[in-house]
This record gives sequence, structure tokens and C-alpha cells, in this order.
Amino acid sequence: MIELKDVTIAYDRVILDHASISIPAHSITLLRGKSGSGKTALLYCIALIDNKSSYKYFYDGKLIEGKMRDEYRRSRISYVLQESSLLPHLDVT
Repeated sequence: MIELKDVTIAYDRVILDHASISIPAHSITLLRGKSGSGKTALLYCIALIDNKSSYKYFYDGKLIEGKMRDEYRRSRISYVLQESSLLPHLDVT
């Protein structure tokens, strides 16, 4: 299970203020909201891509912080972009 607690995301305005989310293992979770409501920003936190926002990250009940976040991102988290991010002159093969 992945849990984020006290998520605060702010850019030019506060998008999320002390929000929390729990994502059960082996589940499908839907994030839904209007444009600008923080869906992508929250996904970056879940995937441990965002290092600027304030939040506590728990993986299977264990607090993951500091340099451990880099290790967990590399070994346990996958992030698939909606849009193709391939270089135009290269293909998958």
C-alpha cells in the first residue's frame, strides 16, 4: 500500500492543502478532477518524482524519506506517461 499524508502542493496558488490518500496494493485507483485541480501534481508525488512539495510518504506502512525516496522510485515505482515521450527520430525498437 502507498499512503501519502499531509500533502501540500503550491505553485502560484495552493492546489492541495494537507490532503491524504491511501492506495491499496494491487488496485486500480482513479484520480478525477477539473483542470488545474492537482491530479498530475499528486501523481508526481505518488511516483516520487516531486521533491518540492511537502508530504509524508509511506510504502507498506514504512515511512520513506530522504535518500530512501530515490531508491524506492528506482526499484518499486513505475510511471507511464499518457503522451508519447519518445524522441521523434527513434521508435520503441
